Amino acid sequence: MLRFSIFILLLSNLCININFAQSDNKKNVIATVNETIFTRYDLEQRKKILSIKKNDTNLQKKQILDHLILEELYIEFLTNRSIFISESEILEEMKKIISIIDQYNKSSNSEIIISEKSIHRYSKGLIAKSQIEQMLIFQNKPLTSNLLFDMQTSKSGLEVEFWSFKLKDYTKKSFKKFQALNKKISQLNSRQKKQFLNFFKNYADLTDIKKINTNSLFLPARERSIVHDFDKNKVSSIFLNDSQQFEFVLICNKESYFDQQKTDMLFNKVMMNIMPNAIEEFNKTLKKEAFIELF
Repeated sequence: MLRFSIFILLLSNLCININFAQSDNKKNVIATVNETIFTRYDLEQRKKILSIKKNDTNLQKKQILDHLILEELYIEFLTNRSIFISESEILEEMKKIISIIDQYNKSSNSEIIISEKSIHRYSKGLIAKSQIEQMLIFQNKPLTSNLLFDMQTSKSGLEVEFWSFKLKDYTKKSFKKFQALNKKISQLNSRQKKQFLNFFKNYADLTDIKKINTNSLFLPARERSIVHDFDKNKVSSIFLNDSQQFEFVLICNKESYFDQQKTDMLFNKVMMNIMPNAIEEFNKTLKKEAFIELF
């Protein structure tokens, strides 16, 4: 009987401890996004990262929490569409973040410690946001050829031409060849670039190639398509056009040779011009469709 009483007493103490632990955990929870829980620890860790990245130690709780919430929604959005971020991509981004933290600690004679898990999460969120921005680039606003022409010539003074490359069929084999073609372009040397039209003749069975008239009223609005195994940070990568064809556009000078750097610079400028409103509307939609609780 004595042993049984002792057992009951120990069990009661265990239950009390568990209840206290659960109560403490609930106190630490600051938000839930769908099924993901965020704690005070998550908030503190993210504040450290953002303070270093933004060089601002006065970030408000609301700003940091909003950052965590949107990050989770971005990752869920991609995952729900079977678009996954590889561990190698995350590790590459983590190296950059860790380097920034190390430099900050050295320059400020401080020792801000951020967990590997928190840096991993932040890095994954950055990649997710970048991919979504690529998707949104041509979604909400037509891209006028006059705008492209003005933006290009105002800096370079070149007479430019726009060349469109479209995939003729949708077989897996052709698509892989199309990806390989797009990758190979950036590896061409100057002599090959000057002869790039001859270079593309080898792909005549794969692509429709045509010059786009820069005097036309507009180029169709385009919706980005994320393509696996491709450099997602390049704005001039493959996208899905309004006719549901995979396409990429190159910009050439008057001698008809392709300039990758100027193409990327141009499309990045366009993205910066139209992105703020697009991403803001996208964020509103994501939040509206999500189950978010703040504590």
